[in-house]
Amino acid sequence: MTLQDIIGNFGTLSIVEKRDVTDSYTEFVIHHQDIHQWDELLTRLLGPAQKLSGKKPTANDLQLTEEYGGIYDQQTLFKKEVDGQTVIAMFWPWGDQLHTTIKIAVLN
Repeated sequence: MTLQDIIGNFGTLSIVEKRDVTDSYTEFVIHHQDIHQWDELLTRLLGPAQKLSGKKPTANDLQLTEEYGGIYDQQTLFKKEVDGQTVIAMFWPWGDQLHTTIKIAVLN
């Protein structure tokens, strides 16, 4: 599964801002009100979240996400092993409760 494969599933979902798009990492901002749609999509692609919002991250979660800013209690982490690679996705809700940053990375 490549990052382009994942992005190809975004379809008509609304993106407020694309911040970074490379072959192995993408970051963009969505309206927080759309989080349920994004959660459904990422669950379909990557399986249930490994770390839910409101739960403390494990040492492994922290190590896995360190390069991308880490993962904190109020953030969500998805993870899936595919073809010898690890795909992670994170929801980072903003303090304004109107926006959420989504970070997706394909790790070798």
